[in-house]
Amino acid sequence: MRKIYLVYAPNPVMGRMSFPMSLGFLAKALHLGGFDFEVIDLLPVKPDKRIETFKEKVSGIDNAIFGFGLIMGNNTLKTCEKYAGVIKEHSENHTVIYGGPLPTAVPQMILENCHCDYVVCGEGEKRLPALLLALEKGSDTVEGVYSKGNIPHELGRPVIQKIKDLDYYSPPYYDAFDFDFYIDFYKENDMALDIMASRGCWAQCDFCFKSIGRGFHSRSAESILDEIEYLHERCLANKFMMRGENFLMNKKVVSDLIKGREKRG
Repeated sequence: MRKIYLVYAPNPVMGRMSFPMSLGFLAKALHLGGFDFEVIDLLPVKPDKRIETFKEKVSGIDNAIFGFGLIMGNNTLKTCEKYAGVIKEHSENHTVIYGGPLPTAVPQMILENCHCDYVVCGEGEKRLPALLLALEKGSDTVEGVYSKGNIPHELGRPVIQKIKDLDYYSPPYYDAFDFDFYIDFYKENDMALDIMASRGCWAQCDFCFKSIGRGFHSRSAESILDEIEYLHERCLANKFMMRGENFLMNKKVVSDLIKGREKRG
């Protein structure tokens, strides 16, 4: 099977530095699926050295698959396109996959104007492994996945079903990253560690830049507490921030989290 690389290409002008959570969950999905993969995280590299470092990395790779996650804004598209261009310039044998809120919202525009070969809409934990297995068998027919040869004709955001069990893909696969780099930064700046405890929203506003499917869903309190305990034991972290803006929408999980925290001490 072809080697898979998950690439985090941060915008050098972004204000707040944080662990690439979405990529961590994708790494967890690939780890659970037994795929041969590697994360290329360019955030620990100095901004003026990132493109050079990436070119050196790609120069020794052939016939691989590269995945990027794109949000809306912050020059994310421009930044990812720069690195995807390096990949395509190096070898046309490489395959580039885009996922995240921006490709989910406008897959037609992305496929028609960008370097990517495929767009994965919605959450990628199931669809990315499914696409990789399909490509290995000479196919690319996967629900919620589009290619340059299969651009959706309908305009607007496709209807994408969310994954049901967030606990299965949690916590993120921290070991695929230089996690000590992030821990040192958080501690030096007295910042809380991010926890992605929930995703989405009951509303479906067309202007929302974070849509990855319809509806709201949350991890269980046990799963969240397990991750908090893991991070506390690994790096003595004692401050955590729920990254999902709508976490409090699930009152039962919040209540169970408070009770579980007291029970575990």
